Amino acid sequence: MFGRNYLHTRIRAAEKALAAGRVDDALEAAMRPDVRANPRGEQLAQQLRRPLLAHARLEAEGGNYARALDRLDQLAALGFADPESKALRQRVQRELVSRHQDRAASREAYDRAARKLNEGRLESGRHEIPRVPDPEQRESLQNELDIRMRRSAELLEQAGQALDNGDLASAARVWQEVVSRYGRTTASDQLAARVARRLHDALQDDLRNGQLDRLVARQASVTPLVPFLPELGHLERIVQMCVGAGRQLSSGDWPGLRQTLVQLRSVTGEAAWVDETLDALRNILNEQERLLMSPIGLIAMTNPASQAEALTRGPATIPSPAAAPVMRRPVGSAPWHLMVDGGSSSILLMSGLVRIGRSGSAAESVDVAIPSDLQPHHADILREGDDYFLHAHAPTWVNRQRVTRHLLRDGDRITFSRNAKLTFSRPAARSGSAVLRLSHRCRLAHDVSDVVLFRDTCLVGPQPSCHLRAPSAQNQVVVFHRDGKLLGREAPAGRRGHLGDARPLDENRSADFGDLRITLKRYLL
Repeated sequence: MFGRNYLHTRIRAAEKALAAGRVDDALEAAMRPDVRANPRGEQLAQQLRRPLLAHARLEAEGGNYARALDRLDQLAALGFADPESKALRQRVQRELVSRHQDRAASREAYDRAARKLNEGRLESGRHEIPRVPDPEQRESLQNELDIRMRRSAELLEQAGQALDNGDLASAARVWQEVVSRYGRTTASDQLAARVARRLHDALQDDLRNGQLDRLVARQASVTPLVPFLPELGHLERIVQMCVGAGRQLSSGDWPGLRQTLVQLRSVTGEAAWVDETLDALRNILNEQERLLMSPIGLIAMTNPASQAEALTRGPATIPSPAAAPVMRRPVGSAPWHLMVDGGSSSILLMSGLVRIGRSGSAAESVDVAIPSDLQPHHADILREGDDYFLHAHAPTWVNRQRVTRHLLRDGDRITFSRNAKLTFSRPAARSGSAVLRLSHRCRLAHDVSDVVLFRDTCLVGPQPSCHLRAPSAQNQVVVFHRDGKLLGREAPAGRRGHLGDARPLDENRSADFGDLRITLKRYLL
């Protein structure tokens, strides 16, 4: 009896609370199981439905979607899932998803703008800031941009003044500081273009006047400015060549120094100091050769003990008899004579610089000595990276066009004189080697018809993609260079990827690779 009276008392209190507008107090009572089981409690729940739905709708209209969902959950707990509350729930959930998407987009826009500023991409950051929806975040980013732009402008003005005063080093250094600390802008790119042009002119003057100490000192400023003036890349390579020439001079590497100087002469044009240095080096080589031909030189070349002692002293020492041809051919080691049964007789030149001239000339040693009416040193073929360039020192034509410097392409026909004609070939795309195929009127000594400008590998076989053709063969041989030795590996035709074991190509011996026989000798004139 007491329990029943207590239940009725609580229900009456809840009804009064609902009548007074205290919906949460009435809801707390209506959610109790004993109240829900009472008929009056069921009526209380029915009375709560409308205010709870009204509250949910008001919260949704005010944008308080989480609280609106709480009210709808309370309705569901009371057992009300009518179409009206379901429709309101769906609308609230859509609004919540949309809000989350807007917040994510806003956060992404802020992060994108902030990232561009932190990376120094100020112009891009300037365009991104207006896209940030949040006013406070947008203002913060704009203040950061203004500070960076102001400081950048101050430093760029200093760099411009240094440039006007002829202080290229300071101008380049301040420009790099601006870009690294505050990022690139239109103004900084404009200054970079000015500095790059002035630096290019200064490097040209240094190179022309032989002021290589100043040229090398400016090297650190060159690389960052290459994107603003591509011509600087060419000068950067020349600076590196000059540094390499200095190392070769200090180590006594005369053949290497001569090759570098010839390359410098081909790319510097009017720099007189290069020719003067070449003349001085030529005198050294001539005197060195005279010394080798003296009685003392003959003793040194025939005394093994003297040779062993000399070889411990570095590159400027007297060579062994086997290396004597190298001294007479300072551009590189003596070439290899490669003979293929059923194929042509060829020479392999390992140097990146190949000198072409008239055979029998005593003026200068050449790599390709053509028995025709050429100048003693008629032209050079220089390998630069994957490219080959022809540098003519006497009248030369490529595809009937007179040239002095020409980038050679597969199939180019080179003419030095009426009887001295050859064809430049790059038969294998995956090999850096090239071939000079001589006409029948200008074959070299020992009936050599092909000159292989060897780089890493060359192919011997019947296919058009082979550097050296052996029409009657059935398979191919890959000739390659490793640890100072030439080796061969059989490559059966039509079975790509199936290579035989590597075998050395020994001097003065023949090696069989399937039906191909290759004989290797030193090519001596």
